[in-house]
Amino acid sequence: MLGKIKPDLQQNLFKTRLTELINMEHPLVKLAHEISWEKMEQEFAKLFSEQGRPSVAIRKIAGMLLLKEMFKESDETVVERWVENAYWQYFTGEDFFQTQQPFDPSNFVHFRKRIGEKGLEFLLGQSVSLHPKAKTEDEVQIESQVACIAKGKSGKAYEFGTKVAVVRGRKTGIISSIKRFSGNPHDSKTLEESLAQSERVRKSVGGTRPKKASTDRGFRGIKVVEGTVILLPTKKEKTRYEQQVARLRFRARAAIEPCISHLKRNHSLGLNFLKGVAGDINNALLAGIGYNLKMRFNQIKEQILLWLEILLRTFLCKYNFQNEN
Repeated sequence: MLGKIKPDLQQNLFKTRLTELINMEHPLVKLAHEISWEKMEQEFAKLFSEQGRPSVAIRKIAGMLLLKEMFKESDETVVERWVENAYWQYFTGEDFFQTQQPFDPSNFVHFRKRIGEKGLEFLLGQSVSLHPKAKTEDEVQIESQVACIAKGKSGKAYEFGTKVAVVRGRKTGIISSIKRFSGNPHDSKTLEESLAQSERVRKSVGGTRPKKASTDRGFRGIKVVEGTVILLPTKKEKTRYEQQVARLRFRARAAIEPCISHLKRNHSLGLNFLKGVAGDINNALLAGIGYNLKMRFNQIKEQILLWLEILLRTFLCKYNFQNEN
């Protein structure tokens, strides 16, 4: 049975309300206000039975899953840190500061199995919706990353893992698809499924399918995938203007490499602790969700710092003007 967080509007003599403890201008507070928790609850509520013991509230466990991916925590450590962090508790819908663990970490396993790949794609769509320009961006960049794959390099002859294809907005840098593939398929064989997932994710938040996709020469062999034009670096003679446009496009595509590095180092894509094939699929999607949310978190932080700088400069200018007079 679906559990819910009951809003408590009354004061409590023995508990402290979170709004009295935290700074309401904190980026995590603003991010919590931007996420559509009601839509998330409506999407996942149909996966729960109407009978039985009440489950953990969707906002609480889904919110902690998002925090886990944003800050690269394990199932155990995110629960431990939640007790210590008032901002995390507010993010997951609490009214008062809590001093006990909200649930056993094993609940994350059951929740990931319950929502499955479709549910994680929905969460990826919600993370894309926080960046309005990303869902209608015409051009994306695609890269596949690592079955045991021969790299052909002296320093690292082989790389072990699962091939994952990433679709990222060229201008916004937002990940709209992150798809796991079995074995070691040719890069061109990953295009159709990756772009299909990107289309599903973007359309779930009112977006459109990308019209162009910039790739490297490893994707040669396909020129169009269901209306999306595949762009490759070529050596054909072009006009000077076309050469310059192509040069800028494929230089911009190189930005996907540090994006993949961030996914590996900061969002657990480099080392997966989830079990089986389903764990590989879920871990890739969760890494993309965490990346998008952390990007929005950093954008909010920059906006707050910009406003503080403007206010400080205005105050100093007025103070200097008064002193001169």
